Amino acid sequence: MKNLLILLSVLFLTGCSSDDDTLSDTAVEGVWEKTTIVDSNEFDELDENLNYESVIQYKFLKASKFESYTFIRAIESSEIAGYMFKELGSYTINNNRLSLISDRWISQDDSGALQSLQELSLNEQEVEWSFNIILEQNTLIFNFDPCGPAEDCIGSITLNKVK
Repeated sequence: MKNLLILLSVLFLTGCSSDDDTLSDTAVEGVWEKTTIVDSNEFDELDENLNYESVIQYKFLKASKFESYTFIRAIESSEIAGYMFKELGSYTINNNRLSLISDRWISQDDSGALQSLQELSLNEQEVEWSFNIILEQNTLIFNFDPCGPAEDCIGSITLNKVK
């Protein structure tokens, strides 16, 4: 009976998760996307006979570097019609909190026209941003911190791993 109790104790202790279930920087490496269907009439540059999606894409690279893009892509061909946003920088993960330091480029076209990557203009440098993340299989969830009453807040974004 004593041996059974010891065996059960060992199984119980090794079966429990530790308090050290935090993610490492390499856990998120890869390409992650959130896509939303877009009406081709929203942008003058789009062919009304094709189907498009708006893409928020994060590429977490080796050496804790990352790239982020927001663009419109043709669904059938995967051809990118144009960009609205680019962000390049570095990241760290500590206690399931993702911290980004980056430079950001945006479209300077007041009409909201899509642009090539080269046409985007540097808007901000060394921007620091951090938020909690959850990694579940091929899903990465950004849980953003609450913001003030006069701010336009996003609660969370769910990205799916594509590469």
